[in-house]
Amino acid sequence: MKFPASKAELEAGGYKHTGTARCQGSACQTWIYWYKTPAGKAMPLSKKINEPGEVFEPHFLVCINAKEFRRKKA
Repeated sequence: MKFPASKAELEAGGYKHTGTARCQGSACQTWIYWYKTPAGKAMPLSKKINEPGEVFEPHFLVCINAKEFRRKKA
């Protein structure tokens, strides 16, 4: 899927909205829109600011606390 994407594009691509919550990053606290991908994985999305209509992009691209959530390599 190409991002940013509208809600209609997400649904047409097989993504399902599963809920909304605040980011747990220490300084971020923006709203996250959780979607399940066609492969069954959870994907956090954020509304893209300054775009006409409701457009979403992966939250980890815009979260100022993204490093807090990266998994450590073994």
